[in-house]
Amino acid sequence: MDETTRKCWKCWARYLCKRGCARDIAKNGGKFVDYTNEYCNLIKVSIEKALVAYYNIVIVRPSYIKEFSHKEIEVYNVI
Repeated sequence: MDETTRKCWKCWARYLCKRGCARDIAKNGGKFVDYTNEYCNLIKVSIEKALVAYYNIVIVRPSYIKEFSHKEIEVYNVI
């Protein structure tokens, strides 16, 4: 087991992070990319914010889902 794998194995976000996207892994010859601690911290903060938003919608204000579930959502291509 390499050092990156050991570091990720101990991380609470390992099942949500997945250690980089498939594109990065493919560009690295099929090996996981060794990200910096700053990158890992950014991913963890993003996951935490997403979990808080999920909690607020599902637990605190479940009526929000019912309110908007019948409306069509427009998606714009920003690329």
